[in-house]
Formats: sequence, structure tokens, C-alpha cells
Amino acid sequence: MLFFVCLSRTNGVVNRSAIDEAESYLIQAGLAANPGLLNDKKTKVATWSINGVVRCRQGKPSTAASEFRRCIKV
Repeated sequence: MLFFVCLSRTNGVVNRSAIDEAESYLIQAGLAANPGLLNDKKTKVATWSINGVVRCRQGKPSTAASEFRRCIKV
């Protein structure tokens, strides 16, 4: 399956930093979902986490974590 991701664009110069940030985020999200990802660029994942919200272990998050995720739309 192949997906094309297009960032919103305004007139003017291409925002390369926004493209780089989006690319890094998508690679890291893919790596989190599939540890066997073959991409070897931009795969350094941050070491911090928020339990039940970001980069957390498998399992059901707490009620507080679920509410926080809903609040920040993650």
C-alpha cells in the first residue's frame, strides 16, 4: 500500500523545515507501530514518554491517560 502525504501550502518558498519535521514524525510513528521498519534514516526515537499517552507500553491506558489523549486529540 502506498500513501502520499501533502502538507498545506501557501504561496512562496517551500517550507523545507516543515517537510523535514513531518517526515521525521511519520518515520518515528511508523517505527513505533512496526519495530521491523527497514528505514535507517531519521529513526532515532526520543527517549522520553508519557505513560499511556506517547511512546508507552502495550496495554490499556488509565482513565486519566485516555482523557488526556482525548483532550489533546492524540
